[in-house]
Amino acid sequence: LRPYLDLALSIVDDYLGHLAQRAGASTVLAVASDHGMIGVNRLVHFNLALEKAGLLTLTPEGGVDLSRTQAVYFPGNSGYFLLNRVSRAQGVVTPEEEQAVLAKLRAVLSEIRDPETRARLVRRILDPRQDGRELGLGGPQGGDLYVTLAPGYQPSAALRGDLVTKRPPRGDHLLDPERREMHAAFTVSGPGVAAGADLGLIHQVDVAPTLSALLGLEPPAQAVGQVLREALSPRATVATGQGQPA
Repeated sequence: LRPYLDLALSIVDDYLGHLAQRAGASTVLAVASDHGMIGVNRLVHFNLALEKAGLLTLTPEGGVDLSRTQAVYFPGNSGYFLLNRVSRAQGVVTPEEEQAVLAKLRAVLSEIRDPETRARLVRRILDPRQDGRELGLGGPQGGDLYVTLAPGYQPSAALRGDLVTKRPPRGDHLLDPERREMHAAFTVSGPGVAAGADLGLIHQVDVAPTLSALLGLEPPAQAVGQVLREALSPRATVATGQGQPA
């Protein structure tokens, strides 16, 4: 695939070059990518492990019986598990029970193995209460536990089948954002940008506050990131029209 990737990147680069020329020196031009992609060829059906451990119960029709389910890997999320708290519709887990359920969930996830290779599949378990602020996890719309899987495996919310199944190779991104393959790209140029600055690894939540600072605006009310001070020129300001790509 490398020749095709190189061709696609050259087209994007050419487009950005034309865009920068037309934008002029007074424009802040920022380019950010969403995420990388990791090759996977196996699915891990987490809910099957939760059902076997008694954390999840199915209805006679094969759906999730929330009235008897304590934890679930929910369809459509990004690698996290939810406790079925009483604060949620049809929830059953009380605040007093949460720690015990989380501990049992951790134990179940830690023991998941590939039936063929016997290798442990969950390499890391993240609790947003301890790791959330640093990694941008959790919050009202987030999960209660996140996991990092072994290379080649993709999480699944399926309720039927085998614990681990093979699938044709494909790229996916519902995985650990700290893995190198998942790293995205960010570059910014224009007035107020520090010349040639290397920002190193940054968090995507820092992009909006940084662009707001370059534009002389307050960051969005919902922003949780920080201004990337290394991206700002100590001499140039938005008004001067100075600054080079960072």
